[in-house]
Amino acid sequence: MSKKIKNEPRFMVVKNPGVSAGKIALLSVISVIAGLTIGGLFLTCLGINPFVAYATIIKGAFQSKIAIQGTV
Repeated sequence: MSKKIKNEPRFMVVKNPGVSAGKIALLSVISVIAGLTIGGLFLTCLGINPFVAYATIIKGAFQSKIAIQGTV
């Protein structure tokens, strides 16, 4: 006879109450910088200038009232 094993999640995300607001803000800033850097490296590998690409994204996001509404 085989024993049934419960299907439990492999990972659980639990909020750590000991993390300060400053540390959370710092981790958020580091995450954004890391994402932009990795995205920039990817764009560079594709032969695209990341500064031009990011500038185009920002310009497109705020070029009109409808674009701003869509961005927000």
